[in-house]
Amino acid sequence: MTRTFASRLVFMLALGTASVASAYTYTDENGVRYSCRDEQITTTTQTDDHSTAGAVVGGLLGGVAGNQFGKGSGKTAATAAGAVGGALVGRNQGKAKTRQNTTTQRRCTRLK
Repeated sequence: MTRTFASRLVFMLALGTASVASAYTYTDENGVRYSCRDEQITTTTQTDDHSTAGAVVGGLLGGVAGNQFGKGSGKTAATAAGAVGGALVGRNQGKAKTRQNTTTQRRCTRLK
């Protein structure tokens, strides 16, 4: 591996766009020549949004935790604050997340 190629490869990997392609030619059984290369294709998908379920569970857990503090109206306020805080935290935990998938695809063109 030459130094220039290695530095370019490191640079592409650092950018996160490592679409390194390997090119080759072949001839099929009918004598037709093709030029092919394997390309890495990156697709981005999003998971389902579960923010409502997360908010409900977080609110319940926060309310139970808040109920452990205070007396009288202070206990009611702590329960309410715990429920609201738990719902906010739970909603943020359930937000949609993105995932990147990388696959290799072969692309061929017929040579004349």
